[in-house]
Amino acid sequence: MAKERCKMLDLNVTKKLLESVDVILCDCDGVLWTSDSVIPGGPTAVDKLKSMGKKVLYVTNNSNKSRKEYVQKFLKLGYHVVDDEIFSSSFVTADYLSRHYKYHGKVNSGLAALFRRSAQKL
Repeated sequence: MAKERCKMLDLNVTKKLLESVDVILCDCDGVLWTSDSVIPGGPTAVDKLKSMGKKVLYVTNNSNKSRKEYVQKFLKLGYHVVDDEIFSSSFVTADYLSRHYKYHGKVNSGLAALFRRSAQKL
């Protein structure tokens, strides 16, 4: 199979795509930032999506920060977010175990705070 190159979407395709969705799931590392450097144009693009009425949610498989810590990173890099828009793998895991298994046992310190918060929401 031949490799295909990425192509820019033309304006009409982009408009149709954006009209067809209400929620955008956006990965963080490598999409919005790399390490501690913002991807140029990222905050402006996200603000534009929000101004169009799109709900933007942020997903990451990086589990080493709490939502509160991620909010600080987003703000530092120029993104306007609240913690309820951020879904890390550790948050989702803690929430799932808490809701489906009522599990509140021993976990690593990063998940412990998430379990407590998740349990408060039940």
